[in-house]
Amino acid sequence: MGYRDICQEVCPWNVSFARPNKVPEFAAREVLAGKDARTLARELLAMTQDEFSVAFKGSPMKRAKLWGPKRNAAIVLGNIGDERDVDILIRALDEREPLGTTVRSEQRLTTDQSR
Repeated sequence: MGYRDICQEVCPWNVSFARPNKVPEFAAREVLAGKDARTLARELLAMTQDEFSVAFKGSPMKRAKLWGPKRNAAIVLGNIGDERDVDILIRALDEREPLGTTVRSEQRLTTDQSR
């Protein structure tokens, strides 16, 4: 079982005072909104440069370049994914940018017998 950080869910401040966001500029972009971590990771790994540019136009996410979110997505799948995610990690290896993390995540999913 992977590590799960529940700090934001159990923080007394968040439980007592958190309010839904009403500022449109801070709303989650459509490409991110309402998705669980595994789904978002899979979608980011499958994203092309053109799709990334459109989805994050004018966003600080563009500073990370596409390979930054893809690297993080590979880490997510390595931590919470399962054998169904191996194919997308292998496809990510064909990317121009080196994704050593993808290799480690794919290896973990294919050799981890505790899942």
